[in-house]
Amino acid sequence: MGEEGLRKKDDFVTLVKEFESIDPGSYSFRYPTKTNGDDSLPDHFSFNLLDFSERIDPLLKVLDSALIGLDAYWDNASEIAYYEQDDLE
Repeated sequence: MGEEGLRKKDDFVTLVKEFESIDPGSYSFRYPTKTNGDDSLPDHFSFNLLDFSERIDPLLKVLDSALIGLDAYWDNASEIAYYEQDDLE
């Protein structure tokens, strides 16, 4: 992907698996307690925001680039479809 910390597919997979191991259902950071009343995260859980930022920023850059590319692709595909439809008439 060309970003520091995300040079290979394995780097990406490792990052995602690490996040998934902490919050597999994407609930722990949104809700302080589970539906049964238990804490979502253990009492000893700590979170280093600076470390998280350094690790997630390259991924966000890659995803942002992908969105820009998809937007350009969609614009081009839509424009081609429009002109092809016009040629049929």
